[in-house]
Order: sequence, then structure tokens, then C-alpha cells
Amino acid sequence: MKKKFIKETSVLNTDSFDKRRFAQIFDMSERLQLIEDLGTTESVPMFKELLGDMWASLFRLQPKLKEEVPEYLQLNYFIMDKIMNEKSFQDLREKSKLDDMLSAIGTVRLGQETYEWLEGQKRINEELSMAMEEAHKQIEEVQQDFDKSDIGEQSEDESKGNDHALNQALAEFAQQLSEALEENQDSFSTMIGNAILCLDQSGSMNDIEEQSKAFTIAMMAIAKRQKRNCVYIPFDDKVGRVRTFPKGRITPNEIIEIAHEFSGGGTNFTETLATGLSYIKKDRYKDADIVFVTDGGASLGSSFLSEFNDEKDRLKCSVLSLAIGRGADTRTLELFSDKVVRVENFNEDGAFEAFEI
Repeated sequence: MKKKFIKETSVLNTDSFDKRRFAQIFDMSERLQLIEDLGTTESVPMFKELLGDMWASLFRLQPKLKEEVPEYLQLNYFIMDKIMNEKSFQDLREKSKLDDMLSAIGTVRLGQETYEWLEGQKRINEELSMAMEEAHKQIEEVQQDFDKSDIGEQSEDESKGNDHALNQALAEFAQQLSEALEENQDSFSTMIGNAILCLDQSGSMNDIEEQSKAFTIAMMAIAKRQKRNCVYIPFDDKVGRVRTFPKGRITPNEIIEIAHEFSGGGTNFTETLATGLSYIKKDRYKDADIVFVTDGGASLGSSFLSEFNDEKDRLKCSVLSLAIGRGADTRTLELFSDKVVRVENFNEDGAFEAFEI
């Protein structure tokens, strides 16, 4: 006689008593039933089971996550792992252990917070999706305007070639960003402040020029959707033309100009970082953070480093540096950055951390 298959429903080391007791409490609690109705969606089909794990994690003496769970429980596993690593959860457990009613009250609280978090993630993902659609729309407008523009000294054939390369780079970058959003939904929930993008345009960045432009346009499109003020600071051995985008507003002509600009000189961090801080001191950008993108190192004087870091701390801003390329030198970046991410090119997942500031 074949054994009856029992579908796995928990991501914890629960037993039959835990499941039976929670089922009794759930049947008696209108608030738990209401939260279960709110939380159960197409993307979270097993919200009641998630509530059961929340209750067990508060009630059991030593709750533990299973080493492996089926694919349909991956989201529940992720949420429970996140909850059980919070200090507030540990504080709550001090009172709820082996108390089924206090565990039920805690489950109502955790369930409500989880539902609100999931709703927030849904809104963020919708905004990002709309932002990328808007970026594509802007590129289409740029294509229509390229023939009317007279930027730089490129021939018509060269211009069309670069324009096509930029469009292809943006399409690839948008696809990569979409995949990163699906795989790392929680990482994008903190995109709330203003941003200052310092983009290296030295000669060694020539091979990934189109990718860097696509990266910039995508960042501005997301900023526009989220109404975040942005500053664009291109640099090589000196700071290029600085552009400001209040609420992320960028016009097709500005995209054209950015697409055609490339300095190709050496690398100077000092003037670039000083320029970034000068904008953060202005009221409009006072809560901004800096995204610093480069493929190489440059020397910085000890006195400037000390002054920069002191001022950065005073202004309560942070610096995320993307070190692009296999041979990128991160030693100088580590002296002034809060976080340094090494990636070989803009299409790697690490580059998307720029959208987390």
C-alpha cells in the first residue's frame, strides 16, 4: 500500500502539536483570519502557513529553519529568515516562549507588518517597471531627435553607429535590471533619497562607454519616477559639465548630449568628490548620497581625505563606489567609500546596488 503524500507546509522544525494548536487559535481569532485574507495573493499563496510559522517561531523553545524547503515555500523561508534575524523578534520571544496566547498576539503583529512590507515591495516594483518603460520611451524620442541634433563633430554614419550601440546597451541593461528586481526584491526597498552620480569618463572607460550611458539614463529614469533630485558629474582628469535633474526630470536633448559626450583623459578623484560634496551642502540635495563609478585608481592627499570624510560624516551622507573592470584598483576607493562593489561590467548584479541608495 502506497503511503499518502503529505504536502510540506512549514519552513521550521514544527511538529504536529504546533500545527494543531495554531489551527485552533486561528479558528478562534478574527484578527488572524483578517490578516490571512489580506496577505493571501497570487504571489503569496501560502500566507496562512506563513502565519503558522510565525506563531511557532514565537512559541517554541528552539525554533530553527529547515536546511531545505520545496520551491513553493521559498518566499516563506525568506520572510521567516528575515524576521528571525531581527532584534525586535528576539525581544518579543523573551515573553512569548511557551505561551500560546502571547505568541498569537505577536503573530498578529508580525503578520500585519509582513503584509505591509509585501504591499510596499509591490508598489516599488511597479514604480521601477514604469520607470524602465519611461526610459525606453525617452530613448525612442531621442532616436527621432538625433537627425535634428548637431552635437559634437561625428559624421552621420559614426553618430548612427553610436546611437544604435547606446540603444542596444540600454535594452540589455533594462533586461538585466528587470531580472535583478525579480531576484532581489527586498534590496530595492530603500530607494528614498536624492542621488549624485559621479561617472568616470577617462580613456580607459572607452570600451564600456555605451553601457555607462545606459546606466546613467536608467538611473535618471528611476529618479524621475520616484521624484528624486539627481546630479550628474562626469569626470576624467577634471570635472566635465555638471547637470542637475530636479525630481529626476531629464529631457530628450539632455539624453542626446550625455550620449555624445566622452572626455577620454586621465583620472582625478579630488575635484570630483569636492564637487559632489558642494552639491550635498545645498538644501535641495542635503540628504543625497554619492554613487562613484570608476575603473581605476587615483591618488588622494591625506589632508583632503581627512577633510572629505569629516565633512561626509557631518552631512550624514554615504558613498557607494562601483569599481568597474577585472583590474580595477579599489585601494583608494576604500579610503572614502562606505561600500565598494567590484564588478566586471555594468550588467553584473552588483552594479544594481547603485539603485539601493
